[in-house]
Amino acid sequence: MATADLLALDVDEILFEFSEYDGFPRTALERAVANRDAVTPAFLETIQTYLENPKLNEEEEPALFFIVHLLAQFREELAYPLLMRLFSLDSDRVHRILGDGTTETLPRIAISVFDGDPRPMQAVIENKEADEYARAGLFEALAFLVKEGKIDLEEFKKYLLRAYADLRPQGESHVWVGWQSAISMLGLTEFTELVRKTFASGMIHPGVMRFQHFQGDVRAAVRDPESYKVSACVPLGYLDDAIGEMESWAAFSDAPSDRLEREPWEPAISDLLTDEPYVNPIRDVGRNDPCPCGSGRKFKKCCLQ
Repeated sequence: MATADLLALDVDEILFEFSEYDGFPRTALERAVANRDAVTPAFLETIQTYLENPKLNEEEEPALFFIVHLLAQFREELAYPLLMRLFSLDSDRVHRILGDGTTETLPRIAISVFDGDPRPMQAVIENKEADEYARAGLFEALAFLVKEGKIDLEEFKKYLLRAYADLRPQGESHVWVGWQSAISMLGLTEFTELVRKTFASGMIHPGVMRFQHFQGDVRAAVRDPESYKVSACVPLGYLDDAIGEMESWAAFSDAPSDRLEREPWEPAISDLLTDEPYVNPIRDVGRNDPCPCGSGRKFKKCCLQ
């Protein structure tokens, strides 16, 4: 069999294993990384086919999760416009494809495939029908790219002002959390009064964060301009190890969990049958720390809600 035929067969097997995996498909992922040049065109074609008719191609969704993360690791700029179209789909589809990646890895995926043009990201942000968490994450991705010198700061400041006036909804939405995160990450103290107004008008739910959290974040950015953190503890950056990132998620863990029986902060019966005083296990969990339930999401975006 010719080498080209062998490669085609291997790509088909990889895509099949991505779609029909039972447990974490580490072997298929490693083969994909080792054959980057062969798999990349097939990955791009798979996304394109799905976008042409998402409803008709729903069977591709499990594979897309792995494809999207690998293309980010490959820094594949040809994937950028396709992924922005993917992220513009309705929330149900985006969450079916990315799962918790919608809040955890989507900004790093966008950063990693960025081709120099912010407009496709901005189009997702401006799409009021797009997932609000995806829109918020892309604001943070744009801010990171500004700090990297890949987007002009002054132009981005103008965009932030336009967004304040034009973004929909002009009411509570997580997209405004991303908007203020971009401002705080860049240490843009001149936006403080505008941000204060977004909190005062209820555009950012107080259960997610409060104005004083923004104030602390922007002060931290001013003190440390080299910081690439959002909300004081979550670092942004390029997705360099997709396999390691995905394998660490609770969804691919064999470790038993009793979350279905009780919330992680609730005491087990055995905890109550003791003379020792009960100590709340989440008292030291920060809003932006990993959720103690093991979902892989931030506490504020998971069990804190």
